Amino acid sequence: MKIIKQLLKIIFFSFTLFWFYSFTKCEYLTWKHESEFLIPKEVSSMIDGMSSKKVLEYANYNAIVYYVSSEKSSGDTIYFILVDGKWIISNWETVWSKTGSADGFIWPYIR
Repeated sequence: MKIIKQLLKIIFFSFTLFWFYSFTKCEYLTWKHESEFLIPKEVSSMIDGMSSKKVLEYANYNAIVYYVSSEKSSGDTIYFILVDGKWIISNWETVWSKTGSADGFIWPYIR
């Protein structure tokens, strides 16, 4: 029984550490690169304004940005690529929506 408790503590600690690293990375990337990404015209009517924005991944030529719409009605992941010094949309995915059209999960968990 003592071994199981120790194992559960290690698993819980590992998960907490992994979540903290993911969350910290997301906050740092958002702080550093948030101003580079505007809501693309292609999806601005669907997103209906922005409540928050988080940069999930950022590399030399691509990035993933997570937008939560105004009134927190949906969460959308937009994939960008860098072309001639400008970020353009390459893909867009609705992760979750209050209307029920999407019910996904985003890591780190941000809602």
